[in-house]
Amino acid sequence: MYGMKVKVKLNAQGRPEDTVLRNVTEVHYNYKYPGGVLPNRVAFESDIHGTGITYSLSGDGVIRIVEFEVTPETEMAEAF
Repeated sequence: MYGMKVKVKLNAQGRPEDTVLRNVTEVHYNYKYPGGVLPNRVAFESDIHGTGITYSLSGDGVIRIVEFEVTPETEMAEAF
């Protein structure tokens, strides 16, 4: 009903960072960028908020996802 809450651990150029995404309705794990030039990625989308974000799975030098935890969302958040 409210989608999923996703806790994401990132490594942004050697700096650990945590973020929480709210009301996620789709997770696309380990998909390849067209042409295969960039690292595989994970995309998180919210049909509820009409937005999304994509992170790399391997070190592309900018931001990469280390791990993520998905749990059921219990409420409507004001923002993704």
